[in-house]
Amino acid sequence: MAEQESSSGSYRTVQAPPLLNKAKSLESWKIEVELWLEITDLKAEKVAIMLALSLPNESKFGNDIKDRVLENISIEVMKAENGYKTILDFLQKELGKNATVDKFDRFNNFVFCKKKDDQEMENFISQFDSKVNRLRAVGQKMEGDILTFMLLLNSNLQRWELSLIMSAL
Repeated sequence: MAEQESSSGSYRTVQAPPLLNKAKSLESWKIEVELWLEITDLKAEKVAIMLALSLPNESKFGNDIKDRVLENISIEVMKAENGYKTILDFLQKELGKNATVDKFDRFNNFVFCKKKDDQEMENFISQFDSKVNRLRAVGQKMEGDILTFMLLLNSNLQRWELSLIMSAL
């Protein structure tokens, strides 16, 4: 956080934008940016500039990110009231996945979500639910019995434990 002097001479805190490298996905980072916009005291013409300066060059999402933004988006465009949207749109085009690839990746993560031997069942169920929710967020529908079967299949239970659970269903 940085301090900024107001016209009255007092100081107020300016919250730094969310860091792309700390985000799980480009989509979640974009949501964090939208939330940050709700709490920042920065003037509209400085929001995109602050966002651009906070970008890394090296990231799990791609390389030369900051450089590409600075080379492709003028300061005048950044100073516009919705300049930050230009940055978000540019990054989506440069780094984002198309909808089909994203849905496939989410499905792949769901299918291969398996309980590790040293993992608590409660933790695994939470992880499994997270994968299901990520799939539902892109419009994928799945029947309850399929989800139950997938949970049981990937929970690494013994055959007798599965039989006991199945008899109760």
